[in-house]
Amino acid sequence: MSANQIYTPADVQRYYDEWTERYLNTSGDIIQGARASSIEELLGYTALSAGFEPGDRILDAGCGVAGPAIFFAQKIPLTIEGLTISGVQKGIAESKIDAAGLSGKVKITQGDYHELDKIYPADYFDRAVFLESLGHAANPPLVLKSAYQVVKDRGHIYIKDFFVKETYDESLSTKIRTIVSNINKHYKYNTLDLGITIHGLRSAGWHIVYIRRPNFVLNADVAEEFAIKHNINILEGVGVKIDHVEWLEIMCQKVR
Repeated sequence: MSANQIYTPADVQRYYDEWTERYLNTSGDIIQGARASSIEELLGYTALSAGFEPGDRILDAGCGVAGPAIFFAQKIPLTIEGLTISGVQKGIAESKIDAAGLSGKVKITQGDYHELDKIYPADYFDRAVFLESLGHAANPPLVLKSAYQVVKDRGHIYIKDFFVKETYDESLSTKIRTIVSNINKHYKYNTLDLGITIHGLRSAGWHIVYIRRPNFVLNADVAEEFAIKHNINILEGVGVKIDHVEWLEIMCQKVR
């Protein structure tokens, strides 16, 4: 059900170089659409669900302006390396890290997460997290394979994102494809297919620990405010709201 257009890393880089300030004006430092009642609830849940432990070295792949990374480093004695493809985001993130006094605990690199194994040493991280960032991938299986190389044996990957809703109703399926195509166009996204994602994880060598819906009430107010402010209409060509994606979290372990 994915749209035919595939947005490349260069497309995503240009998008966030141009749009990051607009996100900050609406979303704050957390550029995520699936939110809980508060940032503290969302990121506290994420840290628990992803299994963060004191002493961990975490990769935040697609880290934005380091809002989550800063939160985690302030709450838990761990180190985080964030990766963003956007030079604009890297500059903003480093300023925020300095202001928070976390230069020794949070580091930001500009790069493409399709090439994690070229950016970081093998078996380097305890965990890699993708917080609504994997959906920007032009080739998700390649990202998952690359992440496998840089995570330690017995380490984990955690993904929180939205996936195309599946249905056997052809009329409904057509509407879903239209909405997903609109999302992809406006946000330079490649909305994930769950089957392809699972196949990519297994092919890379990951062992699935769980696939589930986040255990908090989803709050879409910020995402809707952003869309209204910037005249983004994902229902164009459909006209009515339908259940078009599933918000899911996935945890896998590297077991050689």
